[in-house]
Amino acid sequence: MSKLFCIFKICSQLFSFLCCINTENTTKKNDNFNEEYADENEYSDENDDNVSQNYALNTIICYSKFSNDIYDCTNKIYNSSDAMRYTCDYFAYSFKYLYSCITQQHIEPMQQNWIRVSVVQFYNKYEYECNYHFTLVQNDEIDICKQYIQYSKELHNQLLKNNYSIVSNPWYSMKYMNKNTDDYGLLSYNKLKHIIPKFEKSAVRFLLIEYTHPSSEQRLQIEIDASWYIVGNELFSFTMILHLLKHQSEKFVFDKNYTIYIMDNNIERYELKYNEYILLNKHKFQILS
Repeated sequence: MSKLFCIFKICSQLFSFLCCINTENTTKKNDNFNEEYADENEYSDENDDNVSQNYALNTIICYSKFSNDIYDCTNKIYNSSDAMRYTCDYFAYSFKYLYSCITQQHIEPMQQNWIRVSVVQFYNKYEYECNYHFTLVQNDEIDICKQYIQYSKELHNQLLKNNYSIVSNPWYSMKYMNKNTDDYGLLSYNKLKHIIPKFEKSAVRFLLIEYTHPSSEQRLQIEIDASWYIVGNELFSFTMILHLLKHQSEKFVFDKNYTIYIMDNNIERYELKYNEYILLNKHKFQILS
């Protein structure tokens, strides 16, 4: 009996031992399975992320290629002949003119070369107006300086004949097209001076130009053409600000209480009052009054 008991006890211990081993193995297998499943999930998530990133990257590459192809095609068509360039410019300007009539805003003349003299005049107690006269000039580098001085004086004299009082200094501006490069520059001066027709581009850029007025909660964003960034240009005078406001579609309040907030390409912020303006240099600018 005792032997049977001993044998039974030994068998029971052996069975228990085997069960423990089996349990440990099962646990290990389950742990290994869970780890493998988790690894597969992580791998699957990584694959999903990689697929999304690749899809986004391919989309950007395809869009960039498509945009470049469209640009090259349209540019080739535009430059195919003088007649094609004139036709494209004419239709583009016609749409701009139609839009300006609907929104009641001003636009620049279509012609390639012109001289303009502008002043701010006071009509009544509450209304300022930017009046100007402009004339077309010949595309001749030798004679452009003489034309600028001559016509600017004549245009200024025409403005002085108006009955309304002038409350600002004249603003002299000119557009000149370079025949060799088909590039043009826009000149901006607060005083009549001799000019150099071969314009030097400034590295200065304004990322943000905001017009604010204490009588209005709206902050108007002003955009200027890249051709204004010419070394020696005098920008954002009292007259030029009203001119720029007239060339946008939003309603505005204008008098001498406004403030212009500017952020340049160095992420520096500046403020301009009505009696201040900016003089552009090659790599920097000055605020003058």
